[in-house]
Amino acid sequence: MPYSDRNDEIGALSRGFNELLRETRDQSKREQDERERRAEVVRKTQFETVRNREVNLQIIGHEIRSPLQALRSLHNESSESWRYIERITNAVTQLFGADSPETALTLREVNLEHLDLGTFLSAVAKNSPLANISNVSFIGPQSGVVVSVDPTALEDALTNILINGNRYRSDNSALTITLSCDANNANIDIFNDGPKIPEDKLQKIFDLYFTTERVSENQLHGIGLYVAKSYISRMDGTISAHNEVAGVKFRITLPLSL
Repeated sequence: MPYSDRNDEIGALSRGFNELLRETRDQSKREQDERERRAEVVRKTQFETVRNREVNLQIIGHEIRSPLQALRSLHNESSESWRYIERITNAVTQLFGADSPETALTLREVNLEHLDLGTFLSAVAKNSPLANISNVSFIGPQSGVVVSVDPTALEDALTNILINGNRYRSDNSALTITLSCDANNANIDIFNDGPKIPEDKLQKIFDLYFTTERVSENQLHGIGLYVAKSYISRMDGTISAHNEVAGVKFRITLPLSL
């Protein structure tokens, strides 16, 4: 107020109002400065956390690569273990050079080749105990259904779906992999007998870090199905989840090779 120099009541009121205004502005500035200080502390803490994680990942990557190289020397390409060594090697190379899981999956090379699905899925079911998944069976034609896929990426996707089914199935009931085809596509159905997925979650379960379980802040869930969808989509396929009468079915659809 412009009357602070007056000696009457208006001047006193003006001086009092202006003093109150200055105090209010000073208090507001102090509060703003405190908010900025706290925000800066949070930013520095987050930066330090990310930096430490990056360093830890680099150390882990270094420590994993050395024994992997030794395993590659001890095995040859004709051994049954070679495919799993290759999967680990590719995963290490892919993940530790990326800024985020999304980037890692985007940059992953997909090397397509013709694959007989019947023979491949039969082997996946047979080898599932190696991933601590028991009682997996394959139903469908043993040969003659050919698609163009990356075998390693497809096996990773199937393994992640089987791990999910293994977690939720009832009393070690059977996990079934069923192969069928129509005029244009091959359909791979993975079924587990267990609780249904809430209808509003059927699409969300493929989102990164999404889970229907209660987990602590430090636990990472909701990765496997995201990886499966990412790999399948890069092979021009689709993946979806469906509630059945007695459980849940995941369907992978891949175009048939001409």
